[in-house]
Amino acid sequence: MSKSELNRQSGPVLVGAFSAVFFNVMLLATVALSVLIQPMTKEFGWGRGQAAGMFTLGQWGVAISAPVVGSVLHRFGARRIQLWIILLSGPLIASLGLFGGSLVACYVIYGLIGLITPGAGPSGAVIASWFSRRRALALQVLGIASACSQAVTPWATNLLLGAVGWRGAYAALGLAIFCVALPLQLLFFKENKTGPESGEDLSLKDKTKPDISFFDCLRSKTFWMLFCAHGAGMFAFVAFMPHAVAMGLDRGFSRSVAVSALSMVAVGSFCGHVVIGFSLDAFKAPRIMIPFIAASLIGMLTMHHSTQAILIYPAAFLIGVGAGGEVSVLAYFITRYFGVRNFARVYGYMVPVLMVGAAPASILSGVLFDRTGSYDLSFWVIEAGILLAVPFLLLLRPYPPLTNETTGPAPASGEASLAPSLQAPAA
Repeated sequence: MSKSELNRQSGPVLVGAFSAVFFNVMLLATVALSVLIQPMTKEFGWGRGQAAGMFTLGQWGVAISAPVVGSVLHRFGARRIQLWIILLSGPLIASLGLFGGSLVACYVIYGLIGLITPGAGPSGAVIASWFSRRRALALQVLGIASACSQAVTPWATNLLLGAVGWRGAYAALGLAIFCVALPLQLLFFKENKTGPESGEDLSLKDKTKPDISFFDCLRSKTFWMLFCAHGAGMFAFVAFMPHAVAMGLDRGFSRSVAVSALSMVAVGSFCGHVVIGFSLDAFKAPRIMIPFIAASLIGMLTMHHSTQAILIYPAAFLIGVGAGGEVSVLAYFITRYFGVRNFARVYGYMVPVLMVGAAPASILSGVLFDRTGSYDLSFWVIEAGILLAVPFLLLLRPYPPLTNETTGPAPASGEASLAPSLQAPAA
């Protein structure tokens, strides 16, 4: 990152953004469910598809709230919204330990968790307000935070499962949000009201620039290419994550090996985020993501067909490398194609439909298991989703020049402009 952007003021903001994603309650609930789904279904006699419905309801909650969160962020700022989210997150995830005996109660709680979970929206908006020239690298903090959370949470949840049971595990996660996440958010999570010191982020000060509406997005080919590419990858990720540990158990591995493999996915994601951050800054087109997608596909195929534990760990690592852009790459693409000022709004338009479309993938994996007694068909669905993202990335045009990034993308040949001011020629 350039010296002018990384300083005593912006550095702590990265810590705040890291903690916001690390303790994202939907992320914690998803990873915890992957570890706890087997003991919960065993205790209450639920099917895997029924239990996976908790995750689906959470995703639909995110879909419902995302447009509202985007508009609220745009109006009231990320810090105020994020603090309210943290205050509500702890009690909600802890309550799963109290009402976890009722499937309907679990559905309601996961749905409420989704309603207050804005994904990378607040953190992405905060980082974009501080960084411009090295925004891609700075945004990888979000992905690294997600990877670290996915690495630590399975182990912590598994240890808590053995020590205090699955109910106590949920309660402990809620306590951690209050004791660790809340103080860090109060101290370090704040926007830069004047924009990055590089002077690139002019739209934060220039109120004459037009906003992008929902119908502007619908007329944009770029919006739909991003939507389809990210949607295919998200569908595969959602089908995999809630069942990851159970998939390992289904392949004949011990619980410790399955949990370790899930953590190895996070280690791969951590490494992937670092490399992706430098790659996105160095290469000015989104097709640089294709080698990472290929790594994820190779890893998934290996995990699907291998029965040797020695191969499961590198396979899980490769899956993580490919999934390394799940949190932050979409945020970066939106800021480059649509501008910082429109980030929260476009993010809010895109995420709901992605969530609605991808959320049933977790139920699909569970139902396929309940019907066949195996996750074999689920693996084929996941692999197809990963592969489908490639052609849409290839169809995306290069990024508009940085001088246009704050107002929105320059229209490609044959594509209507998103706003009256976006009349620069395509890059």
